[in-house]
Amino acid sequence: MDSEESRAAGGDVPGTEGDFTAAAGAVREHAGDDGAWDRLEALAADGQTPDPVAALYREVLGRTHPAELGAHLARRAVAFHEEWYREDSPHLVAVLERVLVVDPEASEWAFPRLSVVYTVGERWEELLALYDREIDAATDRGRRSTLLEEAAQTAKDFADAPDRAIGYLQQLLALRPEDDALAASLERLLERQERRDELATLWRDRLARLGPPEARALRHRLAETLLALARPEEALAELRTLLDDAGLESEDAALGLLDRIARDEAASPDVRRQALDLLRQRYTAADRTSLALGTLDAALALADEGEKVALHRQAAGRLLDAGPEHAGEALEHLGSALRLAPEDRTLEARLRQVAEAADLERRGIDLLAAAADASKDASRRALLRRDVAARLEAAGARQAAIPQLTRVRDAEGLAPAAARGGARELA
Repeated sequence: MDSEESRAAGGDVPGTEGDFTAAAGAVREHAGDDGAWDRLEALAADGQTPDPVAALYREVLGRTHPAELGAHLARRAVAFHEEWYREDSPHLVAVLERVLVVDPEASEWAFPRLSVVYTVGERWEELLALYDREIDAATDRGRRSTLLEEAAQTAKDFADAPDRAIGYLQQLLALRPEDDALAASLERLLERQERRDELATLWRDRLARLGPPEARALRHRLAETLLALARPEEALAELRTLLDDAGLESEDAALGLLDRIARDEAASPDVRRQALDLLRQRYTAADRTSLALGTLDAALALADEGEKVALHRQAAGRLLDAGPEHAGEALEHLGSALRLAPEDRTLEARLRQVAEAADLERRGIDLLAAAADASKDASRRALLRRDVAARLEAAGARQAAIPQLTRVRDAEGLAPAAARGGARELA
């Protein structure tokens, strides 16, 4: 009989008020007095009025008792409430919740009853809160694992709480790290919720547990995710490991990610340089000259003056090795390098050699003139300009030679002998 029916049948206080007061005083003074509790329950049955006794049970149960007494009271209180109230009664729910606090051992029987009430009533938030308390209190590994599994399923499939489900699965995976199906379920949820930081952490933890082919595929996905998270340095580290893997059949996908890092203006210059160096090494080893040269623009944007000279030298060398049809491009790189290092006689000689061999002498002369303009040493400028003028005259372009010699004659800070030489040639 529910509480409404009991009140209609017998009023608010069971039996006589004196009998109830005496028995209530006894249990308040000594909660373990089963005789007094029995008298109270008998009064409730006689008068069909359980509410005052139920309220007294909840009152006494709310106090602190020795563990054994608390467990005994919990069982009596639940039995009484189950006899008189519906399973979804707030009175019964309150008692079951208190029982879980008073008697941790009661979880085996009180928790399932309470979880059924919440499930039937679709009270998902309260159910998950109940799971949280039980999980925190669980000391047995097996029970904790079971609770986490049930909580994750409830959060994911019923409560529409994917983020909470992720939290439960993460705790569960820490207990069962070898469970691949569990890891896959967590991975899907993390991807769906776009929690990429945690996804990257999960993948790192899983790498050591996978076979080589699966690990390579996952490491590539990890590098992609780290790039999406704007963490290029970490992505670069994963790509180094991937490219060092002797079992990697094709490195093109990894090199594509390296190229993204190299061109990522948000990445630090050092990280971009490292990516470019690794790219060039791989392209060169694979004899992919055009791709190696394709990294030059990005590398030049990051390089200091000395590095740029070396880069242009390397590019010229690769082009010349690729065949005579690339001599013109190689000459341009040599000219760029000489403009950056106009005092480098070896570089100057190489430029002349390539220009003559490729029948590009006029372009070689223009590049020497540009190097003269770039030089900060007056004597070196004069020497280059006189050489340019001589080559222009030999090529039948005397009018083009005159401005070069005029600049030598009029140069400030030039040794008199060099100035006079320029003047004589001009005359």
